[in-house]
Amino acid sequence: MPRCIISIVSGYGEIGGNCVKIMDSNRGLLFDQGIRFSVFRRYFSRLFEPRGIIQLRSIRIIPPLDTYDEVSELYISHFHLDHLGLLHAVPRDIKIYVPSLEILKLMCRHYEKSTTWLAYVPPRYDADIRKAEPIKGRDIVPVQVRHSSYPSFAYIYFGSEKTILYTGDLRVEPLLPKSMDKEIHPITLLDYLEENKDIKIDTLIIEGTNFGRINTPIDGFMAQKMLAKIIDPHKTALLIVDPGDIELLILVLMSLAETKKKPILASKKLVDMTEHWAQHTQLIDTDQICTLAETIEEATTLEIVGEKDVKKHPEKYAILTDLATIDETLHTIGEETPRGAPAILMIPEPLDESSLQNEKTLQNWLQHYHYLTYRIRISGHYHPHQLKRILRTIKPKEIIPIHTTKPKMIKDIHSAYILRIK
Repeated sequence: MPRCIISIVSGYGEIGGNCVKIMDSNRGLLFDQGIRFSVFRRYFSRLFEPRGIIQLRSIRIIPPLDTYDEVSELYISHFHLDHLGLLHAVPRDIKIYVPSLEILKLMCRHYEKSTTWLAYVPPRYDADIRKAEPIKGRDIVPVQVRHSSYPSFAYIYFGSEKTILYTGDLRVEPLLPKSMDKEIHPITLLDYLEENKDIKIDTLIIEGTNFGRINTPIDGFMAQKMLAKIIDPHKTALLIVDPGDIELLILVLMSLAETKKKPILASKKLVDMTEHWAQHTQLIDTDQICTLAETIEEATTLEIVGEKDVKKHPEKYAILTDLATIDETLHTIGEETPRGAPAILMIPEPLDESSLQNEKTLQNWLQHYHYLTYRIRISGHYHPHQLKRILRTIKPKEIIPIHTTKPKMIKDIHSAYILRIK
């Protein structure tokens, strides 16, 4: 009887809801415990809100309670909710490892006052939360990956019978110039494995989000070129971004500097993330960034400007906000921006079918305020043509595709790769 058993609790044949359980000689581990939004959207809307953790478990939107049987450790790859899940639902005796304690704390500030089920995102007050980091002698090694949530980790588990690699979600190519990328990503997964060729991966549990999607592989250089063309030197630009994507934020700030626009952060999450990372990297200069007076709820190191400043000098500013705050941002400054100003949607992933109405609603409001709308989408996931490089580097004996609607397609590519190298 095998001593090391891998179970995909959720995430197989669907995008999101990742939860991988490994039982190895009576020791239990979990990689991620995400929310299955594909199921969530079938049961809940503005008319029907979840009534709590028990109900979410009963519909298998979050892992059932027996998932945690014999589990002693939970490893979170990154802070998107389809991987992080509801930390409050984790049994008290399980150690939880996360990519960053500081970012988790910032996230909890945004969720803990929620009046909905999202209040269950933060952990219990007595939860055992630790930073995932390489520790000599441990059999689980976290390795940084690029993704639209920063920081993000893959995990290598050196088990009793096999070595398992769980990738989480990842980009392959950097968005930033090499020297800048190195500052925030000293070493990423593929480079790590190329430098440590003695590590042999038996089982690769890999995401495949972009398989089956029509997707344009835009890189950082292309995005900067597009922004330079779209941004009008005489009008305020509006950019809708993801606060957790530090690479994209730095790229946008670089582009705005080149187009002589001073960024105004109109989202509390963006302010929190920007101030945090400005303390940990030389790539963000807060002296060159300001925030909207109507956004501020507490002390800030950023220069504060108001809607009247935007109206008086529309050519001077670019406004950065996120999807959660776009309604408030448009209500505050929509009438103050000139007609024909560009609005650029830079959220990393495409909206799914159930969210198309939200995108149409957003477009209607942007048109109401006379914006010209654009989309520049840089995926947080590798593209199908990049799987060959991943396989050449990792050389797994076995592959388990998750976080994808096309697992067979990925398995077939791996099978063809195995035949070629034989």
